[in-house]
Amino acid sequence: MAVENFVVERFDPDEYIRQKDNEEKILKKLKKKLAKKRKLAESEGKPEEEKKEDVDAAEPNKKKRKKKEKEKKGETVVDTGFTVLGEELSTKKKKVSRVLPYWLANPDIAEVDLNSEQLAVDDMKDLDVSLKEKLKKRGIKYFFPVQRQIIPILLEAGQPSYLRPNDVCVSAPTGSGKTLAFVLPIIHSLKSRMVPKVRALVVLPTQDLALQVFKVFNIFCEGTGLRVKLLTGQQSLSQEQQSLYRVGSTGLLHQQVDILVVTPGRLAHHIRDTPQLDLTALRYLVIDEADRMMSNMADDWLNVLESAVYRGKRLRPGPLNVVNARQQSLPLQKLLFSATLSQDPIYRCVVPAKTLSGKVNTDADEITEFSIPAELKQFTVRTDLGRKPLVVSLLVEKLELKSVLVFTKSNESTHRLALVLSNLGFSCAELSSDIKMKRKKVLSKLKNGTIRILVCSDALARGIDVENLDGVISYDCPQFIKAYIHRVGRTGRAGRSGVALTLLEPTQRKNFKKMTLDGGIANIEEYEVTEEELEAGQSAFNAALEQTKRQMQQERDAEHSTKNFKKKFANP
Repeated sequence: MAVENFVVERFDPDEYIRQKDNEEKILKKLKKKLAKKRKLAESEGKPEEEKKEDVDAAEPNKKKRKKKEKEKKGETVVDTGFTVLGEELSTKKKKVSRVLPYWLANPDIAEVDLNSEQLAVDDMKDLDVSLKEKLKKRGIKYFFPVQRQIIPILLEAGQPSYLRPNDVCVSAPTGSGKTLAFVLPIIHSLKSRMVPKVRALVVLPTQDLALQVFKVFNIFCEGTGLRVKLLTGQQSLSQEQQSLYRVGSTGLLHQQVDILVVTPGRLAHHIRDTPQLDLTALRYLVIDEADRMMSNMADDWLNVLESAVYRGKRLRPGPLNVVNARQQSLPLQKLLFSATLSQDPIYRCVVPAKTLSGKVNTDADEITEFSIPAELKQFTVRTDLGRKPLVVSLLVEKLELKSVLVFTKSNESTHRLALVLSNLGFSCAELSSDIKMKRKKVLSKLKNGTIRILVCSDALARGIDVENLDGVISYDCPQFIKAYIHRVGRTGRAGRSGVALTLLEPTQRKNFKKMTLDGGIANIEEYEVTEEELEAGQSAFNAALEQTKRQMQQERDAEHSTKNFKKKFANP
């Protein structure tokens, strides 16, 4: 039986005329009905338009009543999300709020009380035995909260899998053990490698922080055969290049490094000028002090790095689907760490607030955005501008602080305060961009007790770990909460006790209190220096000020004569 796929209808003029006649008849009937309704409405004394308006006005109320009746009966009222034609719409503007995925808006939280819920080193499952032995030899018996939370996740991600490992974003207080949280899993994962290639890259904002992390890697890489290299510009480019690769007897190029610890500018320099550096085997990218790194993308280093990683046979990862999951490709896992990473980290270590009775409040609603070490005692000290150096000297003596960092707002303030404290009899040094002495040398003097007070700018406020530092004094009040967090975090690290004091002039008290409250920083007490104590030290302070004035005048005279000498020989 044949089936017609389509039918062609020809135009019939007679049929068209008949249809038009029928339409006109129907239209006449409708007009007659409308006319009757109008007459009936006029006879009742009310226009048809008003009646229609009443019906339209009652319709939304009728719908609302039906909806309420359904809700009372327990029936669910489904909102389809489609606009009904003719329905009155609200003219009120709706507020649009920021919505994050659940995994970002709800980070895993670990308490940062370093003495609570301790996990012994031997109890960490799957971690290499030799690494455990090295930890115990260095006196580390327990893992800190951020370590016991992150290390198992990274160890599991290092196992072969069809799924890509998750990137990790961690916010934890200074001194809480973030460095070991990524050092140990990376070494564990790479220790069985056969051929040296750059498989881990750790990027840090400053040379001092990079050197600190480089030393930790060297300690735990000992005996594994893994090679670690530091690229910060302390050596010439050619010297650094010689340690990165070598050319074999057959002309083949051999990589000589497994783990690179770098600063962003030096990394971009090598990618641009060292074509022999092969990053296509990169497995881990660690960005420490991530908030600072992301806010200062010098030389566009991140895009430059990605271009160097995904080249040749290594392709950029596509969407996560069945086809791509079946392809065995090398993943690049990104690990971000910071003490002040406030934008919804995936893992967060916090300091629970303490109640008036001294108990720890573990209520999740009381968790603050920024955290400080639980062993840190915080104080504010009232003072006048002219007496601030005297107050610093009295605090160091009264609290018996053997090693102190004093933070100022400028290089000039750093130099002047260091001179005054030295003239008051303290072993003191200064550290700023104007000082040519190497930071490593100055910090070693503070560690071994050669100097008691180190006056510095905020350049030291991030990441520097000064062993056995008793206290931190903010000579100039920090203007931002992150600056305060990083300053006070230099002491009270790794479970040790510490004290942080902030000198406040009368006009600064209100702003400082608001800043700390907004940041969720509590338990800041007031420490009093009495008027009697100030008067007792005033005479010695006055003498130190006079001596400082003479020294600074001599320095200015010497600088002026040096400039004149250079001008004389430059233009004979």
